[in-house]
Amino acid sequence: MAPRNDARGPADAAHDLLWARDVRDSVRCAGVLLALTLLLDWGTDRLSLGRGVLWVASALLLFVVLCPARVRAGED
Repeated sequence: MAPRNDARGPADAAHDLLWARDVRDSVRCAGVLLALTLLLDWGTDRLSLGRGVLWVASALLLFVVLCPARVRAGED
């Protein structure tokens, strides 16, 4: 079967319109986690390089888990 070749081509594809908002929300959540953990450690005078790296790594892990995949559906 030959592919359709009409003017509606790309308009038939489905796009996730909320993807950009979901990425921003993921960045916000990871940023809030990082800020709170760093402030908590700094406020209790327990902040060190090792603990700072741990908090940055946990914030990055949260971002990776929450970041949505970019999905498109349609012909071709």
